Amino acid sequence: MAGHLVHNRMESNNGKRIEWVDIGKFICIMFVMLSHLESGTDSLRRIYHPFFLTVFFFLSGYIHREAVPFKTHFIKKVKGLFVPWLVFSHFNILLSQIISLREKRSLVDQLLWNWLQIRGKDDGMWFVAALFIAYIPFYFFVKQKKPRVIITLSILLSAISVVYTKVMPAEFFPWGTANLPWHLEYVFQAMLWMVLGYYFKIYCEHIFDKYNTKLTCVLL
Repeated sequence: MAGHLVHNRMESNNGKRIEWVDIGKFICIMFVMLSHLESGTDSLRRIYHPFFLTVFFFLSGYIHREAVPFKTHFIKKVKGLFVPWLVFSHFNILLSQIISLREKRSLVDQLLWNWLQIRGKDDGMWFVAALFIAYIPFYFFVKQKKPRVIITLSILLSAISVVYTKVMPAEFFPWGTANLPWHLEYVFQAMLWMVLGYYFKIYCEHIFDKYNTKLTCVLL
């Protein structure tokens, strides 16, 4: 996952890489790695857990290029997200079957859970799968050219998503959790940050650049 996210090129209108986007993704990738270390502490996690995944979604919305038909958009995401997920998630499962020191698990079960993509059920590359799904409604939302309506609706749907995860009984589904296949319970939470990243680029970035000085950086 980390390798794909680094490789994904972030370019400005003149074809040059957007340096701060690459730096932001690099920092978050390091936090992803830290979050998977068994030696990590709760105190350390409190520093980066609130933002290290949401920044990825924010930047994914920031780099979105609107002037493409949905077919082009979808094929690009299949190549850039779904195919890497397909290859590396299966490679990860096969590798864990060979060298894992944990209790032996059924290969068929791991593959099945991977294809169902239910959070917490052998979904090691869940973030890539969730981003791929979130890009679909995101494309149609930002195409509407109504930023206030889209932001408000995104906040509302994200709130409904959070409420769902809090109130839905875990025993309702046979897999023992309220989470839905392919992270459908999380998609609108992810999409909210993508929408904010997209509109930040259009309406807020020039204001941010105006006050982005050495002094304000030191104060922050």
